[in-house]
Amino acid sequence: MFPDPKIGFCLDIGHSQLNHLDIVEEIEFAGPRLVSCHICNNDGKSDLHNPPELGVIDVNMILDKLESYPNAVPVFEVNGRDCPEKMLGSILSFCQQRLVRKGEM
Repeated sequence: MFPDPKIGFCLDIGHSQLNHLDIVEEIEFAGPRLVSCHICNNDGKSDLHNPPELGVIDVNMILDKLESYPNAVPVFEVNGRDCPEKMLGSILSFCQQRLVRKGEM
């Protein structure tokens, strides 16, 4: 694909969803060159940068898929708006629930 092995990809799952792309196919296409993945959610109409559990994207399924690509680092891309503490609390809660769901906590 690209001759320079240092070239990598960052996938924004919110943008993929808004462009009606299959996020899993996007991950698979980038494959081992996927080095970062912006994790956020939206309502299917606007790029809201919502926390993982607030929107139409199954973020748990996406994170499960990313486990097959160890070079891909999930990065939360969120908007704290008027209350960044609430946003951080929401992300922390999501991460804790994910660990419990996977039996790691």
